[in-house]
Amino acid sequence: MAAQIDSGHLKTEVQAAEYLGFRPATLRRWRCTQAQNLPYYKLGGSIRYRIADLDKWLVRRRVK
Repeated sequence: MAAQIDSGHLKTEVQAAEYLGFRPATLRRWRCTQAQNLPYYKLGGSIRYRIADLDKWLVRRRVK
């Protein structure tokens, strides 16, 4: 069964970069080089990020 995705939780590259505190160019570079394992959706010519995925990515980078 496919996971349900609330389209309200999908953010543009600019919104996702702002949420994470990076520039959009940083997210583009990470996608192209696969430098970070940050999940995204490609919808036609648009890139979207799910807030839950951004949060999980942040949690994995927490240093204790």
